[in-house]
Amino acid sequence: MESWRKVALAGIVGVGLMSLSVSAQLTESGQIVVDGHPTHYLIRRLPVSSFPELPADIQDQLNQRGCLIPQTYAAHHPENVVHASLERAGSSDWGGSVLGEGKGFVADLF
Repeated sequence: MESWRKVALAGIVGVGLMSLSVSAQLTESGQIVVDGHPTHYLIRRLPVSSFPELPADIQDQLNQRGCLIPQTYAAHHPENVVHASLERAGSSDWGGSVLGEGKGFVADLF
């Protein structure tokens, strides 16, 4: 289970958004400059328990790290967690965008 691989640090808003500190806060809003124009943003985060399909050991590990799952502004149901063959063809793996340990990252969770 310790096969966590931090694949890439993703810009949460698509620009160099400041490093996010993960807290019990489930929403964060603010303003950034995009193409010279001030742009408001809202980041919603869901607790790991919002994804009951995740295996218990993965949920436990994410919870121990204080992880939350960021959501897009258009989300109508929990998103940014996938169940797919990531390690090799036919494998049963999980991955997702995760905010934890004081930063955002994309993680493969095997």
